[in-house]
Amino acid sequence: MKLHTLLDLRGNIPSVLIVTSGRIHDVHCLDQLVWEPGAIYLMDRGYLDFRRLYRIHQSGAFFVTRSKQRLDCQRHSSQPVDKATGLRCDQLITLNNPIPKRSYPEEFRRIRYIDPDTNRCFVFLSNNTLPPATHVGLRPFISTIASMRTLFGPFGPGLTRLLAKNRTRYFRLTRAR
Repeated sequence: MKLHTLLDLRGNIPSVLIVTSGRIHDVHCLDQLVWEPGAIYLMDRGYLDFRRLYRIHQSGAFFVTRSKQRLDCQRHSSQPVDKATGLRCDQLITLNNPIPKRSYPEEFRRIRYIDPDTNRCFVFLSNNTLPPATHVGLRPFISTIASMRTLFGPFGPGLTRLLAKNRTRYFRLTRAR
């Protein structure tokens, strides 16, 4: 059994709960959701599917998710980043492979981040291409998604308030036994 939870961070209360068997892939839960324009959806990489992400984009909502290891893409432009913040690159990219490119034909954003505590590299994808990566709208994404398995752990209530101001939704997978 799996429990998929969509949390509205304005109240820390689940707005959607979906229970599936362990045989159903996580990404299929995205088909059951109605996307709120202007909202920001944070997802683990188990929900990475370009056709579904493009549907979120077309609805006027924003997504942020971790990238898979071998993403075949082409960089179109890069923004300067402050490496002291852990950011390594902020790029606009398109997909190279024709099959996923048919599913998501537009540019989206790739942000590479090194966690100073663990020295691990994280790569994030987002359709929110306007603000710089150090903008308050993207900085919490990096911290939150980097520790997706612990809902708010070390980030505390300050992060919750910050994300709530941005109308952020957090889609989390919990495996039930």
